[in-house]
This record gives sequence, structure tokens and C-alpha cells, in this order.
Amino acid sequence: MRLLYRAILTLIDQLSPAMRRRLYRWKKVLVRYRFFTGLQPQEMGRQLLDLGDGAFESLGEDPKFAVDLKPERRPRGLVRARLLGAAAEGTAQPILYIAADAAGDDVAGAPLPPLAMADVPWATLSLGESAAHLRLDPIDRPGQFHLNRLELTSLNPRDRLVRLAKKQGWSQLCHLLGGAEWAFSWTVGGGLAPTDEGAYDGTGDDPFFLLYPLDELIFGDAERQPTDAAPARSMPSGWVRARIDAVGDVALRPELYVDCGDGFDAAPARRLAVDATGAEAMIWLPKGIRRLRLDPFEGPGHVHLQAVTLTPSMAPRLSSVKRFLLRRQDLALWPAEGVHLDGEGGWVSKVDDPFFYLVPRFNLALGVNPEGRVDHPLKEPFPQGWVKIKLLVSAASDRFRPELYVDTGGGF
Repeated sequence: MRLLYRAILTLIDQLSPAMRRRLYRWKKVLVRYRFFTGLQPQEMGRQLLDLGDGAFESLGEDPKFAVDLKPERRPRGLVRARLLGAAAEGTAQPILYIAADAAGDDVAGAPLPPLAMADVPWATLSLGESAAHLRLDPIDRPGQFHLNRLELTSLNPRDRLVRLAKKQGWSQLCHLLGGAEWAFSWTVGGGLAPTDEGAYDGTGDDPFFLLYPLDELIFGDAERQPTDAAPARSMPSGWVRARIDAVGDVALRPELYVDCGDGFDAAPARRLAVDATGAEAMIWLPKGIRRLRLDPFEGPGHVHLQAVTLTPSMAPRLSSVKRFLLRRQDLALWPAEGVHLDGEGGWVSKVDDPFFYLVPRFNLALGVNPEGRVDHPLKEPFPQGWVKIKLLVSAASDRFRPELYVDTGGGF
């Protein structure tokens, strides 16, 4: 293999400059060409300290690294990007900025996935056809972190086919190619601010995360506000399994809002069922979504968000045979105020009258509100007539006396 590799290098050296440029263009299309990138720390001593061996300490909230690129191999058009590294405590949310000149005028940022040393998902961005200057902000808070490398590659034919299949909504082809999952990065708002531990503290009444698909990040996403006009982009639609990995010091009440161009208030929120490590639900998403917003809870609180993924599903899991023959329906628990997870899969009540809203699991997060109103393609959200109820539960108190209330429009 070494002899073959040397022979190929010798052959390339004998090619004319024009043939080398042509070979380079074809290589970027047919394989994942890895671009050379170097990271040069900026404002040393004021925003950054170099601790050696790739370790740094951020002294403020805006440490910067200039991205060095070879002029003759500067990436253009669509590229894949990811940053490998780790924060000393918690997680960090890096942002990659693009500028028209080296002075950094007119910059626009794209939020990359959380900083990690392995299993970091790739983000797809467009660098345009003109030469661009890149800047990396690996962390948005004081603290120590380690940077391994920033990877930039071109897209191979499979990447382009997966991208086309997601854009057209061909979920079967996406599953066949192994690229059905949609991963998201985010920015924060509504009073959320990063902490030194890598989590977020909310001091406002309506904390939220703006979610952006890694398959089509757009420079400028890092600066967008909920009231800004959202550009059109590829987003999942139809039945998807929504999953968030998050923990908080208050009861999570995650709600997912969609913006199809008319703002987040034009459609009801999709609710997710809380579990010990986050929340999950099968939801129905309309076509033409431009933005997603995740509200983890209402009011002040502390939350550590690790990942948000949406995976298209061919059909909701309705226990097809049992549901068709026996009309079985699984219900999810939606805790009311004063009821929260204890961190071990159980629930703790801090009020005298704890209760849960019950929502059909297969249409959870389809705009179901506490009154039972549903915004989804399935009818009859709740069963009617004689039903058999089975509640699987264990309680630490001998005062456990479950009661079921129904609301047909006049209240409970």
C-alpha cells in the first residue's frame, strides 16, 4: 500500500497545474475531501490563556480563534463542519462565524453542536463561492476547555443524496441510507443564560431555545430573534419521534412550537412526555416549518440541555393489532404544578392535591392542551363507552387513592 501511495503522489507531481486543479475539483465531489484547518487564539491575556497541549482558559464570555485555511484549498459551497474538544465542566456551545474580510466586519454566526471529544454530529453549512474568513468562538462563558481540532470536509455523493431525500421528505430513502435522524443546535432567549457548569439559568417568565437543524445551518442563525423573519430551509415533517436529553432543578414541562412563516403563535404547542433523562413524544409536524422553539418550563429555573433530535417514523406506534382489535390506548402523564421527577424515575408531590393530565401517547405533542383539544390528523383523542383502566404504579405513601376525572367541555 505504501508503494501504491507513493506512486500516486509521484503521478500527481508530474501533472500540470491545470490538471491538478481539475483533479482537486473532482476529488471534492466524489469523496469527502478534508480541508486543512488551523486555530489561532486571539486576544491572548485578555480573553484567553494558553495552558498548553490544546488546553485553554476563557477569561470572559467571548474567546475567539481565527481559522487558518490554505488559500489554494479554501473550502467553498456546501461543507460539513464539527469541532472536537471538551469543556472542563459541563458543556459548551461553540459558534462558527463567517466574515467578508479579515477585519471581521459584517460577521454572521452559526451555532455548532455542543463541544465533545467524540460522537459529535456534523453540521452542514454553505460558505459561498467567494473567499471567506472564518472565526470560531468555542465557549460562551469563563472556564477551562480543551480543543482538539476543527474539521471541515466536502460532501460526498451519499451526503448529497441524504440531503436531497430530507429536503424532499423521502423518509424511506433516508432510513435506507442511514441518515434519517435530524439533530439540532440551539441558541437561547427569554432570560436564559449559560452558567459556569455548562447549564442554563432562567430568570424570566418564558425561557426558550431556538432550534436549528444541523443538516442546514445558515450563517446568521446565532443572531436571530423569535420575532425575526425566518428563512426557508429543510425541516422534518409528518410523523416524527421527538427526543430531548435534558435535566433541570424544576419540573420540566417541555413544549415544542413551530413557525411556518407566520410566527410561533400561529399554531398550538406540541407537548413532550417527561422521563428521568429528558422527554419524548411521537408528534405530527406540518410541512413548511422554518423554525422550532423549545420551551423547557415556565418561570425561573435551571436546565442542562444536552441534545435535541427528531427522527421521522413511517407510522406512529399505536400497538396496531391490539389497538385495532381491542381498542387499547396508552396514555402519557403530564404533571401539573407541584409535581416533579425525583431523578430516579419517580414523582414527588409538594402540594396537597397532586394530579396529572392524561394525554393519548400516540398524539401527544400534537397541540393537546389540558382541556383535551387536539390539533392532529387522528380523530377521537380519548376512548368512549365502557373501558377497562389499568394503572401501573407503586407508591411510598399509604394515602395513595387514585381518582379519574373527565372533562367534556365544562371543566373537571
